[in-house]
Amino acid sequence: MATAKGTKLKLGFLASDVAIMKNTTPKLGVLLFFIAATVGHAKEPLVPHRDHGGPELRVPGPVRTPIQHEKYFRGERELFGYYPRFLPGVVTFGPDNEPYIAAGWYFQTVDASSVWQTLDISQHVRKTIAEATGYVSFSDPHLSFDQDGDAYLLGRIIRTGNRFQYGLFHSQDRCRTWTFYPTPTQLERLERLEAHNELLGPPPMVEGRGGELRLVVAKKNDDGSLRIDKQLVVAKVVSPVAGKGRHWITPRHSGAGNVTATFGGKTHIVWLSIQPLAFHRAAAEKLSKYMRNGYTPYAGRFELESLAPCYAATYDHTTETLSEPTILGFTLRDAHNGPVISVNSQGDLHVIIGAHHDNFLYTRSLQSNSTRSWSQPKPLGIPKQKAGEGSYTYTGLVCAPDDTLHLVSRWAGSGYYFRLVYQRKKRGAEWEPHQELVVPFRANYSAWYHSLNVDRRGRLFLNYSYLALQLTPEEKTAYRKKWPGDGYRREGAQESGVRRHDPSMLISDDGGDAWRIALTQDFAAGITDS
Repeated sequence: MATAKGTKLKLGFLASDVAIMKNTTPKLGVLLFFIAATVGHAKEPLVPHRDHGGPELRVPGPVRTPIQHEKYFRGERELFGYYPRFLPGVVTFGPDNEPYIAAGWYFQTVDASSVWQTLDISQHVRKTIAEATGYVSFSDPHLSFDQDGDAYLLGRIIRTGNRFQYGLFHSQDRCRTWTFYPTPTQLERLERLEAHNELLGPPPMVEGRGGELRLVVAKKNDDGSLRIDKQLVVAKVVSPVAGKGRHWITPRHSGAGNVTATFGGKTHIVWLSIQPLAFHRAAAEKLSKYMRNGYTPYAGRFELESLAPCYAATYDHTTETLSEPTILGFTLRDAHNGPVISVNSQGDLHVIIGAHHDNFLYTRSLQSNSTRSWSQPKPLGIPKQKAGEGSYTYTGLVCAPDDTLHLVSRWAGSGYYFRLVYQRKKRGAEWEPHQELVVPFRANYSAWYHSLNVDRRGRLFLNYSYLALQLTPEEKTAYRKKWPGDGYRREGAQESGVRRHDPSMLISDDGGDAWRIALTQDFAAGITDS
């Protein structure tokens, strides 16, 4: 299917008057997080973050982890005078290892001179697209770069009358100008570059929010423009359907590991299916119910009807064929629990099956560059011993140049403190115990909105920002004092006027041995010459 051609925008986008979608309400029970979802409706002009050019810490550096927050809401800024010259957010690295940090409706980048620049997409969209209003928002905050250095972004523009238009943005000049290609539907994720996946052209794109699971493939034309080439239904919705929906990929607001891995002309995709037991009874009945190495498997704690299979399938770009799905393993019927996938230098596929306050499961392909067979899934981390206690959630997984797997997640064991923790698996070794990176001052609900990424030199970057709910009376008072503009209020069990705050960035330049707060000089020093 070829898309209609549009007009090149000056430092903006190319747009066409097709596929305009009405604003719709998300399905109940589905947590959909859009970076800057409220920004698109802002009445007052928003001002991008500006490089202040001064010190970024008011204590002698480096500031190393674990970082322990203190009462009440004393975080990196209060404890260390953290004053970054950039606005920490999801970071992607371009062909010369230059960073592009997403800031809701624009990007920030820096060069070897250590001066941050703003690439204001939204301003130029409003100037060049008829009836465009408000701000661009990113469906997936990650950029993706192909072998030619072209950049790709999934996003949304708003037309007069609050009409949403979704599509793929394409840049051939390091995110200075863009072309916009409407997509058949709102796509949720694109494959971003890690150390070994091979993105020869536009990255695979995925939709998986409880309905059909779709894989969308774009291709380049001879003149460098794009066409939406394939829209494949990887997993259909067959009745009956549970209230939680059917096919799910991992959430993108926190963790957000890749759900596709492309290598050797094949794209491998992973997902979770919430479906009747009859669809997978034979596989479920083979599950062990007995404790091993301190872990009690799901089948030993829950009825089989409570479990959901995770699947993998492969699209062959040469033959343009899609394989039959293979079961990776089982988790609970929860939209948090979708799997993530990475590929190493040999084409071996590595998958983490997600969890919501439980142990993640790890499995790897038994054949290189194939989803046909998998190792027995093994649980990771500190075993969950009893129902009701916290554990692991939100999988942020990357594979580094040395084939080490790196994983960052939220862990709420040992007192129901929602910590940000890191694990790794070196090539040929077992998973190491987790280490704490950031620890909140309080128990009860927290989220970190974290994303783990690896640059082209193998350095790890972790961005996060902190959200607290279920506040005590003392915490409410402190919250209102520190952030009076949020308008915090509580009616019964319902809290509103609570936002995530204090965005921060960590770096590890030694393969995960040590982590510290990232500064501008870390980004500038990593840039290579073309």
